[in-house]
Amino acid sequence: VALRPVAAQSILDAPKPSAPARESLGRKRSARPPKVRTPRPATGRTGKVSPVGTQNVVAPPVDVELDEDSVCPVLTRLGLITVLEFSEEIDYIWFSDSDRWRLDQDAFQLGISPGKGDDVTVRQTKWSEARETLYVRVSDGFTYKIALTLLAGAPNSLVRVHRTVPPPPPGPAAEQLLPLACTRNSSRLADLQCGYTALLYDTGCMLDDAIVFRMGADKFRVVAGDEFTGQWLRDQAASRGLRVWVKSATDQLHNVSVQGPKSRDILKELVWTPPASPRLDEIQWFHFTIGRLGGPTGTPVIASRTGYTGELGYELFCHPKDAAAVWDAVWEAGKPQGLAPLGLEALDWLRIEAGLIFYGAEFNDQIDPYEAGIGFTVAVKGNEEFIGRAALMKRKEHPQRVLVGLELEGSETASHGNCVHVGRAQVGVVTSACRSPILKKNIALCRMDVNYAALGTEVEVGKLDGHQKRIPARVVRFPFYDPDKTRPRS
Repeated sequence: VALRPVAAQSILDAPKPSAPARESLGRKRSARPPKVRTPRPATGRTGKVSPVGTQNVVAPPVDVELDEDSVCPVLTRLGLITVLEFSEEIDYIWFSDSDRWRLDQDAFQLGISPGKGDDVTVRQTKWSEARETLYVRVSDGFTYKIALTLLAGAPNSLVRVHRTVPPPPPGPAAEQLLPLACTRNSSRLADLQCGYTALLYDTGCMLDDAIVFRMGADKFRVVAGDEFTGQWLRDQAASRGLRVWVKSATDQLHNVSVQGPKSRDILKELVWTPPASPRLDEIQWFHFTIGRLGGPTGTPVIASRTGYTGELGYELFCHPKDAAAVWDAVWEAGKPQGLAPLGLEALDWLRIEAGLIFYGAEFNDQIDPYEAGIGFTVAVKGNEEFIGRAALMKRKEHPQRVLVGLELEGSETASHGNCVHVGRAQVGVVTSACRSPILKKNIALCRMDVNYAALGTEVEVGKLDGHQKRIPARVVRFPFYDPDKTRPRS
């Protein structure tokens, strides 16, 4: 750790926000503090922090070269600051005291949100109501939340923090964590391959489902359904002493999904890939490639052969600032092929036809993967240590419910939560249902008692109170559309 004093740069005066503005910040979380327009120091550069304060600054700024293990004791020994905690997701360095000095000219561009006092958690926001607090984002992705101990005669003493030591790589611990967290052994994925998996609680029931992308030797991307899954992964790593960096990328990625039999023809001329990467029309199901739109200087994208429709399809991941350009490019390329926009209700019909599950419908934290219809994601052999395995194996030995398909008679559709009966007794519950526009049938997914799950079993779907009105139905094979999944594999 090297410490060296830095000569104080010229100090600039900045106006204070008005009292009503300061009061409004504490009342409503959605309030936006006024932007403080401070002239940019001549010596400052984009991405660097220039000290800004008042004329009574006595102590000069201090540059501190940090590594993660030394940040707490070193900065504390300086007598300037006391480290409170580590957090994540903050992109800039700034000092939020009662005068709200702005240190970085780009600090307000991505949106402002007031915090909750000294214990604030800031995510993709550039502001905190915490008094006398310095937030420092270093290049390894960790953020140090620091409370300043102001020196006598220097009410606006500043500390500039930067890192010269290269950030530690995620390391093999990332490859150790995912087989513990996922029912499939993600460490067996090849580079540019992805796999569908479940994540379980210790009870053997489902926390989430996800697709795990292998980005490199020790880097993975987990596309899950619940934001809590990221925190859960951090907790599992911390409890086992694994050095793993888990960062939420939800706000840094958009997904433009292109699905249907003509999706390959639409995208193969649009997505350019370098010679070392497979072409888009070469990648197999549950694989991906990295490229750009239109050519080597175009918008960067990750193109994966995945989707939520049961059809041949691709998903294009890009930065949010490029999402509109990606959409427009795909739209123009798809016009000759009859490309059309797809809404969420239509997507729900497609995933029901394809027998794909949804959180809150087919699974929750009381349902295990076998009951949810995704027992194929459980590696009984080859991944013997995943969380919840012991409890899941006991549940597998004594199954009580299983996911089945139902085909209903007549024109009335079932609804989520409708009871399913054999005589007076309830033997199942409808999890999802729709009128299939392709099959011209009323179909439903149902969590059924294993004793009534055989193909061809006659049951009744209860409406109203479950007894006054019944719709005849029978158990059928699902997925309803393309049950052998020949189309997404094509």
